[in-house]
Amino acid sequence: MPEVNSLYLNGLGDGTLRHGEEIILNHHRKLGIRVTAAHVNWRKAETVADLRDRIAEQAGAILFSMGEADRFLIHASSAGVWLALAVRNELDDSRVRVMGHSGRVRRGDLAAMDPRTLERCAHLGSSTESQTFYEGVQYCEDVIIPRMTPSHKDATLLTTPFAGIDEIVPGSTMPIEGVENIIMPAVGHLWAIGYGMYRMPALLQKIL
Repeated sequence: MPEVNSLYLNGLGDGTLRHGEEIILNHHRKLGIRVTAAHVNWRKAETVADLRDRIAEQAGAILFSMGEADRFLIHASSAGVWLALAVRNELDDSRVRVMGHSGRVRRGDLAAMDPRTLERCAHLGSSTESQTFYEGVQYCEDVIIPRMTPSHKDATLLTTPFAGIDEIVPGSTMPIEGVENIIMPAVGHLWAIGYGMYRMPALLQKIL
């Protein structure tokens, strides 16, 4: 098995990882995966392009340090999934893989009062708003997904909750046509993410 380096892109927040995320990432390290957490601060005033390019530069530095036979995984949860896809689009390297858990990659056709609309999920107008996430999801749907090549899709794996049951991100906004989608035996946003993250080392075999 090739050596695996992983760059983890977290969901909404100030970049501080949840306790459960720390436990799972440390578990990955014990399995021999070299894990780097990007600590994305979604509340920072940053353009989509600036965030994408900054993380792509970080990813490029990791790739530069790796062997040709190794693999680099951009591993993401929730809000980080669109960003993982955008960063992958910037990297011309066959060693790159992407795995995302319960991430919104399109706006979704929801009723105006649905609490899971993109505007509400981005907390627009509040002290915790993320304009970058709001614009990033639209960028992913309009630009990144249409640009995904067959080889990019083959090197990407997504996980989603059982029956698409998620109180934050609508299940219909998670899959991408042509990308393998693994349904987790868990419902709810954090439970499905946690299960998918824990299973990452085993699931990675599908796209190595």
